[in-house]
Amino acid sequence: CAKPGRTYELDAATLPIQIVRKADGTFEVDHCVWNDANVGDDLTNGEPSFVGNKIRKMIFFRNRVVLMSDENIIMSRPGLETFNFWNKTALTFTNSDPIDISVGSDKPAVIYDAIQVNTGLILFTKTQQFMLTTDSDILSPNTAKINTLANYNFNYKTNPISLGTTVGWL
Repeated sequence: CAKPGRTYELDAATLPIQIVRKADGTFEVDHCVWNDANVGDDLTNGEPSFVGNKIRKMIFFRNRVVLMSDENIIMSRPGLETFNFWNKTALTFTNSDPIDISVGSDKPAVIYDAIQVNTGLILFTKTQQFMLTTDSDILSPNTAKINTLANYNFNYKTNPISLGTTVGWL
């Protein structure tokens, strides 16, 4: 169980909302149901790094919701738990645990956008590009890594676009 007295829930009022298309063709806008922490304390199952920070972009990658917040990429649990950003157990990491990883750079590296390519996820900062990838078949907290890809400027007010085998941006 979660340690008594610890923060174990996310404030849905400060997080992204969802738009769901109904069978009759109408749309419903509502808050997402964000899962609560079921185990651990602030050390063994800490809050996701987007808590208290601005979420700049949200995408879907490898069956996970991906949030970009400052220099961090935060990925939910995969599958039916796409709004769960807490570990399953406080004792060890499992392949289905959320991924919370930051880019390493000697320059400010606030992540503004990302685009999926065959080898992973290209992350865009104002002055650099990074690749979120894995050497394994399974993307997990133990196998995820971020490598520097290039050092080109990126206009964070625009979106990168896929050009088939290449990616373009301003």
